[in-house]
Amino acid sequence: MSRGVIFKKGETINLVVPDTACLETMISWTEMINDQDVTRYIGQGIFPQSVNAQRSYVSDILDSRSRLCLVIKANESDKFLGVISLSDIDLINRRAQLSTVCPYKCETARYAALQARALLSDHAFRKMGLSSVYSYQAYPENKRWAQASEAIGYLPSGFSLYSYAYDGSLTHRLIISLSRQQYFDLSREHDSLWPSSKVIAERLSKLNGRISKAEELFSLVSKQSQNSSWEA
Repeated sequence: MSRGVIFKKGETINLVVPDTACLETMISWTEMINDQDVTRYIGQGIFPQSVNAQRSYVSDILDSRSRLCLVIKANESDKFLGVISLSDIDLINRRAQLSTVCPYKCETARYAALQARALLSDHAFRKMGLSSVYSYQAYPENKRWAQASEAIGYLPSGFSLYSYAYDGSLTHRLIISLSRQQYFDLSREHDSLWPSSKVIAERLSKLNGRISKAEELFSLVSKQSQNSSWEA
């Protein structure tokens, strides 16, 4: 069985070029995108998707220059773990949105989603020459992921209150981001945001039990929103 064409090789995962001819990958991708638990925070899953529909979607992505999407696979077992993408790629303002859907676990590929984000961020800043990479996520539903993202340098840069439809009501969207200068400061020692799984585990351990940067900012934004008024 073909393991696919590797676009970025990591410590325990690979970012692989989507292959519409690989039925196994297309089935795994289609099952993931139809899973209502997986898609509840990402604005998809409204209509059912077929394998053929996903093949067409992937084919369009591969022809696009405004979106880059890769498959996340464990490098030992070749297990499908999820997908990661850069979308709304703006080469004039040098920015793009980073999105990750990585619901599946593998014992040999701990922190797969974080590692995938680090690897694609390396590509965004070093190869594409971007100045900023940002990401949106439901908050507080994904607050643990927001805190984990601090381990590779992504920090909160703002909130859009009551702007995300979830479970029949509205929740908030957190914006986390990383600038070019921050990236090169953080990656100077290893030429990457990903030093090793061991180092990331140590960073995550230090973050546990602490108030996250997102919580601090959300508290401030909430108070400002509640107290906002026009002054004569």
